[in-house]
Amino acid sequence: MDKLPHSVLLQILSRLNDSADVACCRVAWKAFDTVSPGIRSIHLQCSKEWYDMASSSQRIKPLKTVFLDLISKLETVESVCIVFVHWISRASDDFSLTDGDFAEWLPRVSGSLKSLSVSNYDTQSPSNVLVLISAYCCNLVSLKLDSAWLNVRNLNPMPTLTKYKAPREAGDSEFSLRKVFTVFPNVSSLCIQSEPWSELETYMNSYPEGWMILDGRKGLKTICAYLELADPSLTFSFLSCILDQCVGLSEVSLLMHIEDDIQRTIADSFWSKCVARWPGLKWRRGIRMSFMEDLWISDAISN
Repeated sequence: MDKLPHSVLLQILSRLNDSADVACCRVAWKAFDTVSPGIRSIHLQCSKEWYDMASSSQRIKPLKTVFLDLISKLETVESVCIVFVHWISRASDDFSLTDGDFAEWLPRVSGSLKSLSVSNYDTQSPSNVLVLISAYCCNLVSLKLDSAWLNVRNLNPMPTLTKYKAPREAGDSEFSLRKVFTVFPNVSSLCIQSEPWSELETYMNSYPEGWMILDGRKGLKTICAYLELADPSLTFSFLSCILDQCVGLSEVSLLMHIEDDIQRTIADSFWSKCVARWPGLKWRRGIRMSFMEDLWISDAISN
């Protein structure tokens, strides 16, 4: 192994899907440790097994310790992805990423960072993580902050960002697409989870005049929406407002919550109505069920 060129060793490490394996390789083989600073991405998944072992043994390092050690060693960081599983308690600081943690490493890598994804990241109080990201990451292209309670006030514009997941608003209910497109003016792909979608519907219902702000936006090409369909008519009105104004749209993906036959009937009717109303779009349909992964069940392309 020591005789292999450094470029080959670096390729081996770069092809590992989990950065925890990279950390193990660095410990097991000096040659890997030597070339590891050349890796440009971090992908860590905090599984239940990892959590249990780290909680019961001092020999297993917690996710946060591994992550901070990895990122401190890299010369250039272009992509960071951290995934927490749903059923891990994040009461322990060793398994959480707080504002202070982001402030510790984000400024150092912000100039090269192109993609940032933290899934099932949760907080018990409003987080300023998005504020920090907008302050430092001037070259970020893709951002995903899932299940986070985010403060969206005082954000700096992020013109390079083209892929964005709408957060849960902290502080008030006036979370609107105006804020999204003001801070991220060049977004081409937008994914909105069920909680922020519900907040957007509520805001639209209370302040209908506030929605005439998309101004025929041509840059938005794809939308993915997670729908509860508690009030199908309100959901359709909100969707209509977006689709009728964003004239550059080409694809819409809808994941609808279905647990029984009644919800399935409502979802089928809603789906048919959407496809018939906007015949020029490519449609993708998915199902969301409790404790299961999202399931894509059909595509519909209207002529």
